[in-house]
Amino acid sequence: SPWVGTELELLIAGNWTTYKSRVQQYLQMLAIITPYAQLELVYENRSEPKRNMSLRYDRRSEQMPPLPREIKHHPSSVNNIIIRQLIERSNHKTITKFLTNELSSVTPNLANRIVKECGWDGGS
Repeated sequence: SPWVGTELELLIAGNWTTYKSRVQQYLQMLAIITPYAQLELVYENRSEPKRNMSLRYDRRSEQMPPLPREIKHHPSSVNNIIIRQLIERSNHKTITKFLTNELSSVTPNLANRIVKECGWDGGS
């Protein structure tokens, strides 16, 4: 069957000798966590062809992982922009319901405590 996938070609200026091992290590780690992908690196040194190299990690699995599912934001990871977006798409009528249903790790007791400490009236 014809090749299907993504090919990325870059021209990088810099000290390849210094970063070569880091790039190789990154590709190795990427190959470990993506056994369904074939990864290949072809390095061509235009000024010194003897330094050319290639690296290939073959696919080890034909099975694709399940699609990721969306997870709720943790309260410590949100800012005012994210909160605004969550509020705009939310149908919850009270702050307590919003906090418990739109954020992870917020229990009803914690949401009630937040509402009380902020001085909001009854979670509305």
